[in-house]
Amino acid sequence: MNKPTRLCLSDVQKLINDGKVALAKKTLPSIIKKQKLEVSDKIILANIYRQFLDINKALKITGKEISLSEMKVVSNDLIALQATLAFILSHIGALYSAERIFNRIDQVCEELNKNITEFIPCYYYYKTSLYLHTLDYKKSLLYAEKSYQVLKDGSKYKKEFISTMACIAESYFGLKKFNQCQ
Repeated sequence: MNKPTRLCLSDVQKLINDGKVALAKKTLPSIIKKQKLEVSDKIILANIYRQFLDINKALKITGKEISLSEMKVVSNDLIALQATLAFILSHIGALYSAERIFNRIDQVCEELNKNITEFIPCYYYYKTSLYLHTLDYKKSLLYAEKSYQVLKDGSKYKKEFISTMACIAESYFGLKKFNQCQ
């Protein structure tokens, strides 16, 4: 007899990516009850809730904003969770708070000589999203181009890569560089 396969959060994300949102919503509670959530799980879960437009749960999972001094001593996973928080905040219009968190992350990574995309591959995509929301098309284009360079070779982040391409076009459009939107 075959042993039943244990579902995990990445399975729920795959269901969402495959357009099976209702099944993903139905499956999610049983997965959350059966496993202890590591920081990496919280990042996935927060993004799942964001995709479900359940922002309160997404924010609850990411936790509170941490200070610059705290950020200097936490793990890379907790910095990634802060980036997820900033990404979610930018989607609900809390742009100042989102930018403050991103600036802290940038400062910590610079001071500690950390390559941000090694532990947050979608980081520049997240910042692109922020600057599109603020209508700062020059910055959004800058980060979209960085995001493109990071994500172009990885199949794990196809959705973010495709979104990055759309962000590049939107940034060019916002800058009224219509020929480059193609």
